[in-house]
Amino acid sequence: MTDGKQTVTEEGKLSSDILNAAVQPLKDKKVRMISLGIGKGANLFDLLTIASTDNDVYLAENFAQLKGLVTDLTENKCPGRVEFLVS
Repeated sequence: MTDGKQTVTEEGKLSSDILNAAVQPLKDKKVRMISLGIGKGANLFDLLTIASTDNDVYLAENFAQLKGLVTDLTENKCPGRVEFLVS
């Protein structure tokens, strides 16, 4: 989950390269990566870099929309019973 865009910087590297290097070891192990952007400032390109597929990217304009997304994620993307508390 993120409320903006990649903030870690390394001289001479693009933020997408830094994100990709961070998530690639998990993707190599076949871990499904789901990204969730919250707020209008969430960077779609960064979310796509994190996610395993385009279908694993979610955006909520605010925390009120987040509740519906959590329901969708738990019912459609996560096997088994998972409970989240969103307040």
